[in-house]
Amino acid sequence: RLNDVVEVIGVLSVDPMEADFRNQQQDDRADKLFHPFDDTPVVPPPSLLPRLHVLTYNIMHLDQTIAAMQPKTNIPDSFPTTSDDRALAIDTLSNFLFQGNHTAAEALLMALLSMAEREMIDKDTWNAIKTTSDTTLGCASLRFRVTSKENATQKCNELCQRLYSILSKVLPIVGNIEVSRENLNHAKTKLVAPRRQGSTGRLSPSPLQCPQGTVLVLNQANMTSGPLSRTAQETLSALNLMTKQHRVPYTFLVGEPYLFEGDYRVFVVSCGQSSDKTKDQPLLPCALNVDLDTSDTIGSNPLLPSEEVLHRIRRYLARCRDLTNKSHGNISCSRELLQQAQRDFVQLRVEDRQRNGNKNSIGEEDFHRWLTLSRLQARSQVGIGSQPEATVRDWKEALRLDRAMSSSTQ
Repeated sequence: RLNDVVEVIGVLSVDPMEADFRNQQQDDRADKLFHPFDDTPVVPPPSLLPRLHVLTYNIMHLDQTIAAMQPKTNIPDSFPTTSDDRALAIDTLSNFLFQGNHTAAEALLMALLSMAEREMIDKDTWNAIKTTSDTTLGCASLRFRVTSKENATQKCNELCQRLYSILSKVLPIVGNIEVSRENLNHAKTKLVAPRRQGSTGRLSPSPLQCPQGTVLVLNQANMTSGPLSRTAQETLSALNLMTKQHRVPYTFLVGEPYLFEGDYRVFVVSCGQSSDKTKDQPLLPCALNVDLDTSDTIGSNPLLPSEEVLHRIRRYLARCRDLTNKSHGNISCSRELLQQAQRDFVQLRVEDRQRNGNKNSIGEEDFHRWLTLSRLQARSQVGIGSQPEATVRDWKEALRLDRAMSSSTQ
């Protein structure tokens, strides 16, 4: 598949004598007249384009590489795994990123566990499941909005740096992308959606072309109003599609782009005021939203968690996102949860209508978000020995966290 990370065992050939020129005959004009599109490819010698003769290969998942990452210090393999690993992860993220804000830290953990629920198409193919609202089931992007009245842009940049410095110590691939008008308008920055180049016929290099499970931090702090080029608008639309639906458009030929799954863990950092009327219509919409003020950001503190703590968090995340079980990493929902969810959804809509004068602000999108949070809560328990099934307890924890995040944005 596109963007798979593979482990290959084979033979690398760089011997020019192995080039095969048998099919590279002289141009026959008469034959071209009757077969105008029958172009025999020209095979360059291995000295110009080395050949890799693959004997066997294995598709690698980033979550497998997490468990294989070895600590820099000598930590014995018998290092205990306790039921406190989930609490340890939240406390560490809270203290080293958000000055003790546990709501922001728990939301960050949920987004780190974001991964698509999949259905089996055949023995070797598991496709991401789409919801009725055209989102990817199981995925949740997260937006941090810094509401500082002073130096908001600086605080956003510092938060992005801290996120990158800590997450890159735990996870194998972390990208930090500055989404600004200057970067979008200038092709030299390579901030473009994947597109086939007419001159080479290959896809243009793009930071959106990533393997499954990649962490992307999108820094929107330096985004200003002004004109955008056509390519910039297409790139911004691609980023919007990625944060909202976890899909990335690839343009191979002239016409409509093809939507590939973007099963990434996406974080958006932006600036704004709590009273900003446009906060419900962000440039890059996310499923989860948390507002932070100056007291919630750690600044440019160079301190990092100990290697021992990082190793425990690393192994905990690997267990939560394990793909080797029978369900292929999926989290099911118990019958009791679904029944409770239906009752609560009806009750919450009634209460919301009473508060807002018979106007409902709670809809299908909110219900899908709560179910996704329930799955992520259950996934966070898998890492400490629970079964991969969301229960009524996970549903209640999801509603609690959602209320806490909503309170921060009011």
